[in-house]
Amino acid sequence: MKQILSILIVLLIIGCGSSEKKTQKTAPPPAPTYSYTTPTQEMLDSGKTTFEKYCFICHKEGVGGAEKLTDKVRWTNNRTKDLVVLIQHVNDGYTGEYGTMTPKGTCMECSNDDLRDAIFYMMTEAGLLE
Repeated sequence: MKQILSILIVLLIIGCGSSEKKTQKTAPPPAPTYSYTTPTQEMLDSGKTTFEKYCFICHKEGVGGAEKLTDKVRWTNNRTKDLVVLIQHVNDGYTGEYGTMTPKGTCMECSNDDLRDAIFYMMTEAGLLE
């Protein structure tokens, strides 16, 4: 009986040896790739909706140093940045020469596509994209 109990204890210790879960490592999802293109009407409509719900608070009049919707010079400067970088700045928040962009511009449920569309809408309104 003592041998059986000893064997069970050893098996229990071996079976519970590690408290770490063994998970299969998977590659992280690929980073989104975005580029400046001529936005579709659907993208502009989506961007306008996002702008009017979230972005207008700062970007309509340039509150806190934000690029004013019609400030072509500032939007031209943003246009020189890679679009993936610009979207990342919106996602993470960004402090630049003129002020601070809050993370996601308060649109916590916005996807990268939503943010891209809002950027395209604002750049179109500033006269940079057609």
